[in-house]
Amino acid sequence: MKRIFTALLISFILITLGVAFTLSASAETLGVSYNENVTWTLDTETGELIVSGTGEIERFYQAITPHTDSVKTVRVEEGITRIGDFTFYNMDNVTSITLPDSVTSIGASAFKYCDSLTGIDLPGSVTTIGNAAFEGCISLTGIELPDSVTSIGSSLFSQCPSLVSANIPHGITKIEAYMFSYCSSLDNIVIPDNITDIGESAFNGCESLTSIVIPSSVTSIGDAAFRDCKGVTSITVPVTVSNSGSYMFSGCNSITSATVPMSFVSAFPKASLETLVILDGEAVRERALMSCTALRSVTLPDSVTSIGEYAFDGCSNLRSIRIPAGVTSIGKYAFGGCSKFESITIPSGVTSFERSALSGCSGLTEITVDPENPVYHSANNCLIETESKTLIYGIASSVIPTDGSVTSIGDAAFAGIADLESLVIPDSVTSIGNYAFNSCVGLKSITIPESVTSIGKGAFYGCDGLTSITIPSSVSAIADNTFEGCDGFVTITIPDSITSIGSYAFAYCSNLQTIIVPDSVTSIGVYAFTECEKLANVTLSNSITQLSKYVFSYCFALRSITIPDSVTSIGDHAFYLCKNLVSMTLSKSVTSINSSAFYACNNLRSVTYCGTAREWSSISSKFNSSTVVTYHKWDDGEITLEPALGQDGSKIYSCQICKETKTETIPQIKPPETTATTTAAKSTATATATTVTATATATATTVTATAADTAKSANDGCGAALSTSVLMMISTALGAAFVTRRKED
Repeated sequence: MKRIFTALLISFILITLGVAFTLSASAETLGVSYNENVTWTLDTETGELIVSGTGEIERFYQAITPHTDSVKTVRVEEGITRIGDFTFYNMDNVTSITLPDSVTSIGASAFKYCDSLTGIDLPGSVTTIGNAAFEGCISLTGIELPDSVTSIGSSLFSQCPSLVSANIPHGITKIEAYMFSYCSSLDNIVIPDNITDIGESAFNGCESLTSIVIPSSVTSIGDAAFRDCKGVTSITVPVTVSNSGSYMFSGCNSITSATVPMSFVSAFPKASLETLVILDGEAVRERALMSCTALRSVTLPDSVTSIGEYAFDGCSNLRSIRIPAGVTSIGKYAFGGCSKFESITIPSGVTSFERSALSGCSGLTEITVDPENPVYHSANNCLIETESKTLIYGIASSVIPTDGSVTSIGDAAFAGIADLESLVIPDSVTSIGNYAFNSCVGLKSITIPESVTSIGKGAFYGCDGLTSITIPSSVSAIADNTFEGCDGFVTITIPDSITSIGSYAFAYCSNLQTIIVPDSVTSIGVYAFTECEKLANVTLSNSITQLSKYVFSYCFALRSITIPDSVTSIGDHAFYLCKNLVSMTLSKSVTSINSSAFYACNNLRSVTYCGTAREWSSISSKFNSSTVVTYHKWDDGEITLEPALGQDGSKIYSCQICKETKTETIPQIKPPETTATTTAAKSTATATATTVTATATATATTVTATAADTAKSANDGCGAALSTSVLMMISTALGAAFVTRRKED
């Protein structure tokens, strides 16, 4: 009874599900009725699954789930018209599928994740294929879509990494989003001219594609359509594309050749770009091709009217470019650093040409201007602005005209011309612009005439081949950075006409040893002599009032310096790391010293200070505590008044540094004492008058001489007064003479 109940229950369940199982005579063949119109059989030994019947099959994988791993091949027989959504989803071991001509539609994800499927023949009857129909078929190597297909869903072959070849049928107009995304083995695809729209990420991650040619029928390309197609070396995009998304060619770093509209120039990586053809557009935008170091050839369309700032700056392998006749303006540094440019012709229509447009084009051997140009002309390989008489660009072979057509050398006119070795500036020139000869590393000789009254900042920056230069006396100022990095300088003469030296004016002149700043100079800028490592001899102007910050920093060879008494302040780090500075002379006029002015001057031990100890105490904290201070440097002095009886003398000393003087008093000569005795004289009065008179006279003469000698000795510091014995002799002699004279009378 129990067995009968169980059998009845099973029969009821099977009827309810509408499925009847029929066991064939063979134990290796299963036969199942899928629905009232479809049945299937599976040969478990060969793995062949046959589906027959009429109409649609959908989510078939659910019906065969217990036997999914046994299925190796699938044959759908005539009569089935639609392969529905998820029909063979995730049937990992299926290697091939055959469809009949009766099939007209394939649903979404119909074959998704059939990991072992290597190929499938789609009949010409198929017209629609749903989203992700073959997504994730990782073994699929090739497929042919029939031209009967008129509708394709998105992600059709997404993540099919083994897919090498595929086609796009002529019956569709759009390549849907993600259609071939991450098909990393797909090495070729032809986009037919029936396509008008390419969806987002359509070919994203197709690393093996080498060439992309988009037909002129295409008007729209979606975001990231060809992103990370790392193997692509060539792209062609027509001017018909009016709507383009972001990151279209992002990650396509191997592109060497491109033919694109102007709007696409910024749409792809250009690190490897060698050849570029621009199809349309009126303006080459600023920085459009900046630093495309591999670029060798550019073709601009005749429609171009302007070339923007830095447009081709740094394109160091670009050898030539034809500037279209319609161009009217060329921006600053437009071709800056195009060091392999060999020749260039400025067309007649150019009326605005920035002076720096060709800066750094060191390889130019020829520069010409169309004779019909009303603003510019060329002469002797010099590009000249006609009205202003400004030489705006020169090359290594330039010879400045001497006919008066050039009166100024413009900003950056010769900047970066490494092969320029010598140049004579004619006396018609009155000014040299900013950075005019910047980085002319080969420049060894230049003649600047007295007609030049101004030299711009950085004019000779980095001209390390220059060993000397004569600054004409007509120039009144040395501007910022004028001679910065001129490593060849050993000494330089600054004329008395110079009143100011700018910031960094001689910075990094690593071989400069001697500098004399004339008294005409009233100011020296910050960092003016920084890192002049061999600078040992410095004479400063007596007209400057301050030493700016870092002015002599890193001057390792500097051992001694005298600060003139015109200086009142010393800025921060003025002598930073002058590690061999041992002595300095300083005036009391210096009242302000930054706390870091002598930072790391560890060997500064001796200071001669032209002031008092009290004055020194106000600035002494800025020096090492061990610094020995000497106050003034006095000369040997000069006697201005000799001392005499009753009158002091004087002597004046002068400081050899600050010229301050001091006076020293020389004591007067003291007169003889008036109290004397005549006792000794009386004892000799018995002599005869003649004898006494003679004797007294002789004695008086002798004593007088002795007294004079004694007085001189006293004046020389050998005694302070006449001795008592000498005074007594004088008194006796005078007394005897007096007595004799009375007797004679």
